[in-house]
Amino acid sequence: LLPAEHDARAREQEHRTGLELIKNDGPGWLVRGELDEETGELLHTVLTAQAAVDPGQVGDTDAYRGAANNDPELLEELPPPDWPTALARPRSKRQRQHDALKSGLRALLDSGALGFRGKLRPHLAITVPLDAIHNVPGALPAQAMSGARWSRTQLRHVLCDSTFTRLVLSARGRVLEASHDERTLKAHERLIVRVESGGRCSTAGCTRGPATGDTLIPHHPELYSVTGRTEREDTVPLCEADHHHLHKNLRTLKLKNGRWLGPNGWTQGRH
Repeated sequence: LLPAEHDARAREQEHRTGLELIKNDGPGWLVRGELDEETGELLHTVLTAQAAVDPGQVGDTDAYRGAANNDPELLEELPPPDWPTALARPRSKRQRQHDALKSGLRALLDSGALGFRGKLRPHLAITVPLDAIHNVPGALPAQAMSGARWSRTQLRHVLCDSTFTRLVLSARGRVLEASHDERTLKAHERLIVRVESGGRCSTAGCTRGPATGDTLIPHHPELYSVTGRTEREDTVPLCEADHHHLHKNLRTLKLKNGRWLGPNGWTQGRH
């Protein structure tokens, strides 16, 4: 292409850029979109770098070598998915790129480069009921903060590199935990509040939360300056909009549990 035409096409392409991450009805996600030159180059660089240090490459190479030794013409006639079941099958290029992307995303989250959100570094957070761990028939499946359900097989892939927080819930779904005298909730207590609330704002009728791209603010009805303590049981996660209504517009909010919360704490008034 001539330089002028190349520039014109590049400007036209800028209006088509976008990315969608769509949850399938079953397991897995669908990625769909169009990247600009810089984003595509960045992604290509990340995938290439991660693929170069992928320990799975050794197994892919051994699988190809074993197939070649078994039947030299096999590589030319059949793609790996069609190889005899007795032979080890290397990953396809699509699978290697997928695994490289997963490794790159994990490395990014592990690095802490994305900072903190509510005193927690962004990372996978999956709630696994005890019955699901013991494979009790009819047990509820594990659930990620996005709302996606995880099977036992999927969980096994991430357990080795995971950390665990044990939460004991009462019959009403409340986590049993002691309070402390620090100014704000600790990281694990924020996680408890998130699990108890289902990752959604506590205001009746509000569904905002991380799954909708909204930040939840841990609100303390009883002022720390008055009580001298911070209690997890008395912490209410609110979306930014309702938190603003509470403090700036001095509104009283009705919560999902039926209680009423005002600017100065718990109240029975209705405004």
